[in-house]
Amino acid sequence: MLQMKLQPFPNEFAPVLAWGIPVAEIIISLMMMTLPFRKLGLYLATGLMVCFTGYIILVKMHMFDKIPCSCGGAISTFTWTQHLIFNLFFVVIGITGIYLERRTAGIARN
Repeated sequence: MLQMKLQPFPNEFAPVLAWGIPVAEIIISLMMMTLPFRKLGLYLATGLMVCFTGYIILVKMHMFDKIPCSCGGAISTFTWTQHLIFNLFFVVIGITGIYLERRTAGIARN
């Protein structure tokens, strides 16, 4: 929660972000593992990665006074440029997944 309060958003958003993002990520992961919800899960996961990537682009453009990274694990040691490349890689993976899902659905209908 403390890391979220350091973000350049109003402090009132900290609890929503601290709890909402991980919960959304878990729900989206479960959706992608469930056939009827896979397509929606792929769209949501890719959209979330686009949002995270947009935030990093704003950071790199010096749009915020404070720019802490509240990421954990190995990616907490990334520079902002490394983080941007990492995120863009997964945005491309998400777009590829959406394309393949649509293509597979089209083949199945024929």
